[in-house]
Amino acid sequence: MLRRANNVAVEFRKSFFSSRGRVWCHIGQRTHRSDNLVTAARFDEVQREQRKWPYQLVTDGDRTYWWFQDTFFWDDECLDDEQVCALITSKQERRRRHVERAVTMMSMGDYPREPKRSHIPDDVKEYVMRRDEGQCQACGSRSNLQFDHVIPVAMGGSSEPENLQVLCATCNLRKGPGLST
Repeated sequence: MLRRANNVAVEFRKSFFSSRGRVWCHIGQRTHRSDNLVTAARFDEVQREQRKWPYQLVTDGDRTYWWFQDTFFWDDECLDDEQVCALITSKQERRRRHVERAVTMMSMGDYPREPKRSHIPDDVKEYVMRRDEGQCQACGSRSNLQFDHVIPVAMGGSSEPENLQVLCATCNLRKGPGLST
């Protein structure tokens, strides 16, 4: 699993008697020091490189910490840099598409809302069943009866008696989601 790590900071500390120094990685209350001495120029180079490709910072227990696009991440699955890049890039692309869809929806005006399908009250069912004489209005069958919306709810139809009819399951399936004739 790859997760964003908000409690990570990286810094370069130059040694007192040398032009080289160490990279320090702070994770919450813990601090990790790199084993190798590096120059300030190399640290600056790593800062530039991590904007294009994930850089592995440190392993702490079962977590590996990564620096990519000025953001820190951790994984506990022993991912390599290519896998980390792929996961983060695909997540960013999904997020970009999600935002584009939201902006498009907002530009269309009021968010289109799904029609709310309400429960057909029992007294309405009884009325429609009596009115339709307990038989399919298409074929006359008296088995596998269902209540059908003449104008589908998705097209603005209601569950009022005037918009309901009794159909058998076969005729209701044959009719499909369109308007009744």
